[in-house]
Amino acid sequence: MAAEDDFAKYVQRVLYRLLEVAALGAVIWCFADYHPDLHDLPPCDESRHERFFGLVRPDGSLKPHAEVIRKFASENPLVQPASRKVQLGMSPEAYYQISLENALRLYQTFIG
Repeated sequence: MAAEDDFAKYVQRVLYRLLEVAALGAVIWCFADYHPDLHDLPPCDESRHERFFGLVRPDGSLKPHAEVIRKFASENPLVQPASRKVQLGMSPEAYYQISLENALRLYQTFIG
C-alpha cells in the first residue's frame, strides 16, 4: 500500500496527464475508508488494501489526495483536444491475446 502523500503525488501527476489525452474524467474508488470496527468483516478481513481506498478517513478528515483533487477542480480544467495520442499500434483482437504484456508496454509509453 502506498503512503498517503505518495498517493497524492500520483493522483496529481495522473490528473494532469489525463488532460493531455482528452480524458473526460477519472474515478477515485471510494468516498471514505472503512471504520476500524469493520476490518474483521468481508471484504476487509482478507483484503487489507480495501480498508483505505477513501478520500476521507474514518474520523472525517480529508486525505492528501482529496486536497489534490480539490485544487485540480478549483482550476476549472477544460478538456482540450488531445495534445498527444495514445495508440495501441495493433488491433483490439491482437491486444487482448496478450493483454497484460500489452497493457504494461502501453503504460510505459504513456508515462514516457
